Amino acid sequence: MECFQAGQKNAEVADALRVSERSVERWRRAWREQGEAGVLSKGLSGAAPAQRWTNRDTGT
Repeated sequence: MECFQAGQKNAEVADALRVSERSVERWRRAWREQGEAGVLSKGLSGAAPAQRWTNRDTGT
């Protein structure tokens, strides 16, 4: 996280990434406590998306 190492303020990072300052605060804390591994993506959260489309011929 070059922006954290460079000392950018949370507001600047949030504006650049178009996210909330709260998100940047969480990322910065994770980076400080766990290093780069703390800010790596953990994948999608929540339930798996429902299948929206069905094949009319097979009904699936």
